[in-house]
Amino acid sequence: MELELLDENERRLNNLTLTVYILQAVSLLVGVTGIVAVIINYVKRDDVRGTMYESHFEWQIRTFWLALLGYVIGFATLWLLVGGVVLFAV
Repeated sequence: MELELLDENERRLNNLTLTVYILQAVSLLVGVTGIVAVIINYVKRDDVRGTMYESHFEWQIRTFWLALLGYVIGFATLWLLVGGVVLFAV
């Protein structure tokens, strides 16, 4: 019984992590899904603490904020003709 509960929790966390990865990937086409993904990361952060999924959540959160910073810098420097390169890199 206890093993089944652990397996169910692991499966749920795995599916949640995969869902956030998919939302981040779709955000390349539809930006709002990235915001939804990072909200899920922050809301469910305590659920994954101490599991192997914690590092995935930390990476997903860090990726969101670094990409957002990259987009801001890219758009701000478009007039310098460097922004396009920055946006492409992001």
